[in-house]
Amino acid sequence: MRTYDPKRGQQILDAAAQLFAMHHYHEVRMDDIADHAGVAKGTLYRYYNDKEDLYLALTVHGMQRLFDESHGKTIGPGDPCDKVRDFIRNIVKFYEQQPYFLELIQRIETSGSTASTNALHAIRTQWFQLVTELVSQLESIGKPMAERPQWAALALVGIIRGLLRFTPQPWPSDMADWIYDQFMHGMTTRAACV
Repeated sequence: MRTYDPKRGQQILDAAAQLFAMHHYHEVRMDDIADHAGVAKGTLYRYYNDKEDLYLALTVHGMQRLFDESHGKTIGPGDPCDKVRDFIRNIVKFYEQQPYFLELIQRIETSGSTASTNALHAIRTQWFQLVTELVSQLESIGKPMAERPQWAALALVGIIRGLLRFTPQPWPSDMADWIYDQFMHGMTTRAACV
């Protein structure tokens, strides 16, 4: 019977994260990760079956950590508008500091692996529920988007995701605030386009 040390598993994930922060996915070998983590290659394979398994674990771990941080900031009392702004800022800051997660997520999306797709879907379901609840809180201050919180949640996630994926880094310092303003107030006033 194999025993697994959670600290050792985290040590391996941390080493992989550091390497992915410096190199693209295809440039990082399992040998590199084992060396950087200070473990034997056999130990690495006791925790992760292959490189795909390791980057899936790293991606899910990062997304879960970001979810937990975001969830903690959006529940409870407070101004819903401030919560939306802080939520967006937190997301942008996370990916700014760890841009390799964008590449890892994209890799999972295109992997064709059922296990990877299911893992990504599970964490995205949590995110969608969180964002929908956050948008629903806007109803308490009379924001019309709360009439269709699921659509508004998808729109917010889409704006954030699109800008983070397709805007070259370094990102403008006002990116999070721009996303907030566009989401909350739109591109133009309604009268301008009538």
